[in-house]
Amino acid sequence: MMMPMAVAELTALYATLPKPARDLCQKAATALLAPLLGAAWQQVSGRTPGAVFARICRQWIEELGGDAAAASFAAFEDFFADGVTREEVRKILGGRYVDVDLPRLEDVLREKFTWARCPAPKTPLIAQLDVWLQDLEVLLEDLPDYRGQVRRAIEQLQSSEALVRNYSQARAKYVAAVRRLHGRIRFAGTAEVSGPDQVGMDRVFVLPRVAPVEERSRKDMSGRPADCLLREKDRRVVVLGAAGSGKTTLVECFALASTPDGGGMFSWAESLPELLPVVCRVRDLVREMDSSFATLWDYLRFRCGRAMGEAPQAGFLPWAKRQSGLLVLFDGLDEAGTPERRLKVVELISAFADTLSPHCRVLVTSRPHDYAGRRFPEDAWRHVELCEFDDPEIRTFVGGWAGVHVADRSEADARAAALWHRLENRKDILAMARNALLLTMMVRVHFGLGQLPDSRLQL
Repeated sequence: MMMPMAVAELTALYATLPKPARDLCQKAATALLAPLLGAAWQQVSGRTPGAVFARICRQWIEELGGDAAAASFAAFEDFFADGVTREEVRKILGGRYVDVDLPRLEDVLREKFTWARCPAPKTPLIAQLDVWLQDLEVLLEDLPDYRGQVRRAIEQLQSSEALVRNYSQARAKYVAAVRRLHGRIRFAGTAEVSGPDQVGMDRVFVLPRVAPVEERSRKDMSGRPADCLLREKDRRVVVLGAAGSGKTTLVECFALASTPDGGGMFSWAESLPELLPVVCRVRDLVREMDSSFATLWDYLRFRCGRAMGEAPQAGFLPWAKRQSGLLVLFDGLDEAGTPERRLKVVELISAFADTLSPHCRVLVTSRPHDYAGRRFPEDAWRHVELCEFDDPEIRTFVGGWAGVHVADRSEADARAAALWHRLENRKDILAMARNALLLTMMVRVHFGLGQLPDSRLQL
C-alpha cells in the first residue's frame, strides 16, 4: 500500500513532470479547489497545489505513454472540474476523509476515460484516488494557518451565510463568472505545438450559419447567421451538428453574447436582447440530476452556484426569469448515454420549457445521428443544422488566429494569406477545413510549427 508523500516530495516529483503536465495539474487544482476554498484559495495557490496530482500524472505518463497519455490529460482535467469530484473533496476540506465515496469517484473517472476515448491505467483507479486524496490532505494540513483561516472559509461557504441574499448582487457575480468560464478557448489533451494554451473567444470566434434541417440533403445549404436564433420568434430551438462542427463553442458564445457587455465582445450581439444565460452539459445533468435535485430548477440554480463559488437564493432564477428572461442552453443531448436516458432528458427539458415566460429561450444541441425521430415536437421546437464553413468564413477564421500568433499585423495578414493559398490549392485538406474543430487544429499546427504537413494522412 502506497503511503502519502510529504509536501517536499510531492513538489520535487511535480518538478520532474513535462511542462504540459505541470500546467494541466495546476489548472485542475484551480478548477477544483478555487470554488471550494473561496477567499482562502490565495493561501493554497502559492503552495503549488498542482503537486498533489504529481504521482497520478507521472504514473499515467509512464503506463499509457504517447497519445494515450495526452488523451488521459483531457479526462484528468474534466474529472477534477466535475461536480461529483468537488462534492467528495469538500468532505476532506471539512475534515471528513472517512466519508469520501471512493467507488463513486472511480465511476466518474472511468466515465471520463471513456469520453476521452483512451484506455484507463492498469493500476486500480480506486487505489490511485485514495493515494491522491491523502496527498491532498497532507498538502492542506501543511499550511500554517489551515486549521484557522482556510477551515473558517470552508465553514462559511458551507453555511447558510454563504448564500448571496441580494438578487441583483447575485446576478452581477454570476455574469462575471459566465465571462470568466466561457470567455476563453482552452486547449488540453491535444498535441503540443507552440502558441498560447488559451485564447480569448472574441478574438477568434466566427459566427457560423444555420439552415433548416429540411435542407440537409442539399449541397448548397447557404443558411443564415446563427444569431437569428436569438432574434427571431422561435423560443425553443434544437441545433444539430456533426462532431467538431462548433456546437459547444456556439453555446458558449451565445452565453457571452447575452450578457450586458456581449455587444462589446461580438459586433453581431449589439442589438440582442439581454438574457441571463445558464449553460448545462447534458452528460452532467444525467449523472447529477437523479440523486441530488428535486427539479430542474434546483439543478440549474446549483449550476449557477458552482460557477460563482457561492450559492444564490432559491428564488434567483425565477426572479431573473421575470426581470429580463433566461437563455437556457443544454449542450450535447447525444451525450445522455442510452436512448432511454435521452428520451428522459427530452421530457425533462420539455416540461421545464413549458414553465418559462414568453421572453425566455431554450436551446438544445445534439449530433444528428443521435437525434433520429426528432425527439422534440416540430410544432413547438425549431430544428436547424450548423452549416460547414464556406471560403470567406475560413479566411476570416484564419485571419483571427494569425493575429493571435503573430504580433505584427502586416506579417500576420501575410501568413494568413499563405495558409489560405495552401488550403485553396489542396482540395482534400480544404474539405477538412470546413469543420470548425479540424480547422482550429490546422491553424494551430500551421502557426505553431510553421507549416502544414504535406499529406492529409500526416495532418
